[in-house]
Amino acid sequence: MGRIANMVAALFYVPSLALGASSINISKCGAGQGETQAIGVPNDKGVLVELRSGAPVLIELNTVRNGEATYRWRLLAANQIHSPSGHGRVFEDYERTPLPYGNDLVVRKNGENDLRIFAGPVVMDWSAKDKWSSWLYFCPKLAKVQLVDLTQYQRRP
Repeated sequence: MGRIANMVAALFYVPSLALGASSINISKCGAGQGETQAIGVPNDKGVLVELRSGAPVLIELNTVRNGEATYRWRLLAANQIHSPSGHGRVFEDYERTPLPYGNDLVVRKNGENDLRIFAGPVVMDWSAKDKWSSWLYFCPKLAKVQLVDLTQYQRRP
């Protein structure tokens, strides 16, 4: 592949699909599954996502600036020396047009996947909260999501 083709392929790279694992978007509740919830995630905390089946996923977010964050994730599989893991970036990109009386017309410029965290078997919608934290969205009927202290999950030599 040529250099340009490699760059285009990198733009459309989806980490969870590259692992060959099926993934589930836990951000949307279906009919009869209740309401989608949001959890505020400060930079010094992690999020533990537990699906009904499979190993839990640990996600660590780092807000780079308001409207952008990087993340790392790791599957917490028992009895595995090397657990599947990865990283990514999420960001908001808006175009603002001033309107009369001090209001703005706000149009999102980026695509939906720019606002999604792909963490192995889990896909979650993300949005910026402030300079120090992010929002993650989930359906409680699809997964248990909780804030955790990251020091509990540091890898041991």
